[in-house]
Amino acid sequence: MSEVDRGACCAASRDDAAAHEPEGRPDQQVAPSRDDQQPEIAAGESRLPADARKAPFDDSMIKIAGLRPWHDYFKDYLSKLGIVDLNKLPILNVGIGNGMPDSGRAKIVIESSGKIVILHGWTEMGQGVHTMAIQMLCEELGVNPERVEVRVETTDDTFCGMTTASRGTSLVGHAIIDACKKLKADLKDKNFSELEGREYEGSWVCDWTTKPGAQVDEPITHYSYSYASQVVILDDSGKVEKVVAAHDAGRIINPNLFEGQIEGSVHMGLGYALTEDFPQEGGFPKSTRLRKCGVLRAKETPEIEVIGVEVPDPHGPYGA
Repeated sequence: MSEVDRGACCAASRDDAAAHEPEGRPDQQVAPSRDDQQPEIAAGESRLPADARKAPFDDSMIKIAGLRPWHDYFKDYLSKLGIVDLNKLPILNVGIGNGMPDSGRAKIVIESSGKIVILHGWTEMGQGVHTMAIQMLCEELGVNPERVEVRVETTDDTFCGMTTASRGTSLVGHAIIDACKKLKADLKDKNFSELEGREYEGSWVCDWTTKPGAQVDEPITHYSYSYASQVVILDDSGKVEKVVAAHDAGRIINPNLFEGQIEGSVHMGLGYALTEDFPQEGGFPKSTRLRKCGVLRAKETPEIEVIGVEVPDPHGPYGA
């Protein structure tokens, strides 16, 4: 019977989001190790600091909005594997929070009857924020996505702050939905050709989070949270056979992007915990080749099962 590591291997944010495969040329992403042999992926001493490995979870945390359905879902799933003790279930905030405003702005430009341009300020680095923006607009207007183009220019006055993980999905989504309200009002008695050249601005701001140290009964540190847990299944020899990752992402806007982000985060977590290293000498890396850093190749990555738990978020666009 396979053994199961009941700890949380790694946690990823809601969108999640926010984890990417290491970049590099194909010839760099080969089996690492000092003797050019890929180290076995086996259970071993975690490289995480002790305080990071000890994240106690108690029933008081379940009081946070949205946590109970996710907790119950994953608890039922784990019980099928014979696991009944859930004492380490991580949560992660979405947004900056802590009394600082989270805001997003977007513009919709009707360039012609057949072309709509979305302007926003988020950085597209593989997480799919452009795709999310197009999906939001098409959902609101019912237009063909082939008519839509996304542009990011510093001169467009679409300030949104830093691009950090999943806040992009919620903030750009809200901003586009807000802009579409004004556009849809005009479309009641006009067509797109009559609106050519017009711009529609939208925005959304969360300014109700609690500053650190504020004396309030129920502090709100962030406008949203994500909940996740991973189970690592070992084979009879102690090697990692499979990783099951369950993540509450609210309404999952794009299932393919969601699964890709979680798979990437599991890949990174396994490498960080078990195989990767970054040896230096005199303040400089001994090697700049990924094969020397222990990054797992695709063929060495175990099976990853991604479970999306869609508990609607009260502050996310469409519950995302």
